[in-house]
Amino acid sequence: MNKKARLTLGLSVFAVLGFFAFGIPEPKPTFSYAIAQDYKKPDIKRHIKVVLSSRISESLLTKLAHQLKASDTGHYKNTFIQYTLAGQNPLDGYWASTDFTPELNVAIFGLSQTELDHLLTTPNRTPTSIATWLRTSHGATYMVELYDQNQQFLIRTHYSPTNYKDEVVQTEKTAQGQRITTTQQNDFGEYYVMNKQGDLEFWSNNGRYYTAALISGLTH
Repeated sequence: MNKKARLTLGLSVFAVLGFFAFGIPEPKPTFSYAIAQDYKKPDIKRHIKVVLSSRISESLLTKLAHQLKASDTGHYKNTFIQYTLAGQNPLDGYWASTDFTPELNVAIFGLSQTELDHLLTTPNRTPTSIATWLRTSHGATYMVELYDQNQQFLIRTHYSPTNYKDEVVQTEKTAQGQRITTTQQNDFGEYYVMNKQGDLEFWSNNGRYYTAALISGLTH
């Protein structure tokens, strides 16, 4: 074996040993966060509200919870940390929480990114789909679909790829857009409006209370 070959072999062995000694470095997190509130009552509790740039895994959420708790050396009997997603209306509830009471309890109320991707590509979407929208309510995210079947319109709410609910609806063109009303009785005067941008507005007797973003389908 010549000197060049021995050198090449030595570098290869070093690289292999280095791989097993140090392992593969973990990829850096691809999310960011902002502290919206950090309320502290010494010796009693600390309440942190966090806005995440995107959905993250439970393991990353756990690491972030410990990092946030350690950011203050004060003593608190309990530390409550609640998370919303960027762009989410805080009134829609929290996406997740990590509470130290005093042991850590991790709860994810909404969909993970994997679950959301699965929902958006669900095979249960009907062949006669007209439009679909994404809605978040009380921390949960689900898909709303308008489709037609046997010369009538229906709204299908996809809670998961295998769990959905159908409602027969009637449509009417108005100045606001296409008004969609369920044929079932409701006590709050609730109805939908598909506006000129294609988004789905949620209305009641008290006015518009939510707008779901269009995912696919008609844009006017």
